[in-house]
Amino acid sequence: MTTETLEKKLNKVRESYILSLAKKKTLLQTLWQELLTDWQTPVFNELYIIIHSMAGSAGTFNLEKVTQHARMVVELFKDNKSNETKPDEALLQTIENALDKLFSSIEKIK
Repeated sequence: MTTETLEKKLNKVRESYILSLAKKKTLLQTLWQELLTDWQTPVFNELYIIIHSMAGSAGTFNLEKVTQHARMVVELFKDNKSNETKPDEALLQTIENALDKLFSSIEKIK
């Protein structure tokens, strides 16, 4: 396999990953709204898993802002000692702000 062929394949994988981020963003927004309406552990866990995965995988594709903002959200989720109860308003607002930054970093990918 030539270097050029490999680069083309890697670019396709990257493009596919970027498209998946746009879909994940929509899903994350939906899950977050569900949580705000009715805090449920399974929804929290699903949201956490997606963002945690994003924090780990985005760096592979040199999407450092996505990685940085996803990690911020993951750390804030860890601040909610019990995922079974809704965090206080201050933590909710901080998480919301971090999610907005994550969503914005996904939207800015070229």
